[in-house]
Amino acid sequence: MSTSPVDLVVSQLKTRGLKVTQAKGGKYEAQCPVHEDHKSSLSISEGDDGRALVHCHALSGCTFDSIISALELQPSDLFVKTGERKVASSFPASQPKREPSSRTPKKKKPIGKVVKAYDYVDGDGKLLYQAVRYAPKGFRRRSPKTGGGWSWRVPDGIPRVLYRLPEVIDAIASGQLVFLCEGEKDADAVAATGACGTTWIGGADQWLPEYATQLTGAAVVNLGDNDEPGQVSMRCRELALTKVAKIVDCRRAVVGKDVFDHLETGHDLADLVPVETPPVKETKWRTNARTLEGVEPLDVEWIWPGRVPRGMVTVLSGPKGSGKGQIVVDVIRAVTTGSTMPFGDGTHWKRVPEGRCVYLNAEDPREYTLVPRLNAAGADLSRLIHFSSLERNDERITVTLADHFAEIEAVVREHHPVLLAIDTLRTHAGADLNSNSEMAPIMGRLALLAERYNLAVLVVHHPTKVPHARASSDVSGAGVITSTPRSVLQVGFDANKTRRAIFHSDCNVAPEAPPLGYSVSQGFQGTGPTDLTIDETRRHSPPRTGRPSKTEEAADRLESLLSGGPRLVNQVRTDMEAAGLANQFKGARRELGVSSIRLTKAESPTCAACHILTRPNQAKDDARAEFVKRLGATGG
Repeated sequence: MSTSPVDLVVSQLKTRGLKVTQAKGGKYEAQCPVHEDHKSSLSISEGDDGRALVHCHALSGCTFDSIISALELQPSDLFVKTGERKVASSFPASQPKREPSSRTPKKKKPIGKVVKAYDYVDGDGKLLYQAVRYAPKGFRRRSPKTGGGWSWRVPDGIPRVLYRLPEVIDAIASGQLVFLCEGEKDADAVAATGACGTTWIGGADQWLPEYATQLTGAAVVNLGDNDEPGQVSMRCRELALTKVAKIVDCRRAVVGKDVFDHLETGHDLADLVPVETPPVKETKWRTNARTLEGVEPLDVEWIWPGRVPRGMVTVLSGPKGSGKGQIVVDVIRAVTTGSTMPFGDGTHWKRVPEGRCVYLNAEDPREYTLVPRLNAAGADLSRLIHFSSLERNDERITVTLADHFAEIEAVVREHHPVLLAIDTLRTHAGADLNSNSEMAPIMGRLALLAERYNLAVLVVHHPTKVPHARASSDVSGAGVITSTPRSVLQVGFDANKTRRAIFHSDCNVAPEAPPLGYSVSQGFQGTGPTDLTIDETRRHSPPRTGRPSKTEEAADRLESLLSGGPRLVNQVRTDMEAAGLANQFKGARRELGVSSIRLTKAESPTCAACHILTRPNQAKDDARAEFVKRLGATGG
């Protein structure tokens, strides 16, 4: 016995790990395969003729086509095969059959006047079928019969193709944009401008996976109508297209419903408005497991040779007054003008890739600080895109990586920069810098952004208050801030601020670059090799100005508590709670580099299995001995 369409749908859902429950009347409720579904929004039931009826009740507006596409089914799979049609038998067997009516059947009203027939042809120009447009509005499909005339249906054996397919093939081969419209009238309007316009038969909810395949390697401008169904359909198409197309740029008309109205009102294709479509999440995880055979090693491409790699994240950390901002400005100068950056020996300069830069900076005003500083450095401002906030009416909010990553990626996608500079992470993170769980997704998405668009991401950050045992640990905040980047740079100065240097505290894609001396009196200037060491620069930090943050207040209190020697963790925690700093206790420990040591029973019989906190950089053995000695002196 063959599998029913309903059973087939249920099986496909279960194989993807989606929850399916049987309801009354032979119906099913399941998690939708298109959107992230926590409420089993998908209903599956059987029609009178045995067909499977599927519908998503969520507000996401998942279409029939997107549902069956996610299940890797064809529309024909949801119908009973010929010869297996289900026959309804709602009458008892004893009830007499109804006699055929003697009335003359009513003739169907004509659908209207034919306005235009749109030809769908294969790659060689052979007619496969037509979409026939009627007035006032209506559509029918027809395909040519072998002996002449038309069949008012498109048989299953005929391949489904994009409208104007030969032109699409030529556009892909020549690298031209392909404008994917919703409707033949829109596609013809685009073609009238000299561009390549295409669509598919049947409207927004009739998109099929094979259409995406025909756009493999294309630069697609994905157009959606200015209504909810059009925008939902655009998101579904984007998910399929990003897997095969070279570029997918989602846009909409400035005025009217669609691109036809847009062009009719005198606008150009260049005026189409970018649309940031929320990502349509796949419901099934796919691994990237593969053998390494045949994988070609790649050389690292550098934005700042030896220090800032392209396609990766770099963190630049240094105290206030060290010239971090001047360094970023000089990197922007080099990239926007295609000039050189110093490597390390003062005479060894290397040219950097030329291109655009995106500068995320909310700390410095454009008119008073950024533009004068960039002009003085000699940057090409026509290649620099600066932004710092989002605006709506009279409201303005600072852009953060936690809440506005889609907007940041939209700017990158629109301008194709070589460098994305973020100054500073504290201003634009929008998350707890001391929390690995909050910072890990942010740093991971930055790394993915750098790889996806082959750009260097340069993140400016601040050091901890107190130096740690390892230089790379001097970068403040969660450990993931330094473990995700491929390059970690630290800058600092000597006690008199007469000498400055930039150091590589961590680099896992190439040998660490040599220390480089620099000055900032007239902008960033590399001065060549330096005998200044990173340990010398780590001893000096400028005095803090302004009101301290809660974490800084907690760090000050913890430093004061441990100034007299190691103390029990529980005692310190109780003190911090009493001061209203319980939530900042963990961050203060990380900020100061305070470590915890477990005491054994042999070391302290009266305090076995207790943990103590030690001063930064104090050796564990010395801390144990000091605490045990003080414990003995006080009698436990």
